[in-house]
Amino acid sequence: MVVSLFICMYVLMLLGDEIYNSLLLVDCLFNALL
Repeated sequence: MVVSLFICMYVLMLLGDEIYNSLLLVDCLFNALL
């Protein structure tokens, strides 16, 4: 869903570690597409 994608983006902005953010973003993208 698009809403979940925006939520993921917001969470990524709050976090600091880039590597963890990248992995989380990929996971969020898969969840958004499913």
